[in-house]
Amino acid sequence: MHWASAAAPAGSALHVLPLYARVERYRREGGNERALDLHWVGEDATRSALRALQLWFDHARPESTSLLDLNHLAHALWGAHQFHDAVRVFEALDPFYTVVPWTYRTHAPGDADAAAEAFVQARARCYHTARGTGPSTPGLPPR
Repeated sequence: MHWASAAAPAGSALHVLPLYARVERYRREGGNERALDLHWVGEDATRSALRALQLWFDHARPESTSLLDLNHLAHALWGAHQFHDAVRVFEALDPFYTVVPWTYRTHAPGDADAAAEAFVQARARCYHTARGTGPSTPGLPPR
């Protein structure tokens, strides 16, 4: 997976692939909320999240981005405590979210309402930390 993203040009969604792999590894291992945090706070995970931001998000055309890719990136940046960078991705998402990967932050994986709550809490923390405010639009239609 890292070789694929390393060879991808700027703007390619392949730069998000390592973020999917981290979430999938967590899911397969049957972890809990705290264990998922440990996937993101390490130097390698933070580097993967920032690399996806810089090499994919910063170069991709907004109309060509997938909501699932954006959610994985927002989730990774939030988990890696890169709140200022995560705000940019949350702004691109608003007002949409996807159940995955947020559902893995809940006690009921697959529960769309619980995933929405995890998304809202993560977004609020990022906005609060980065700007001292909440998002401008509270709507949350899932996609």
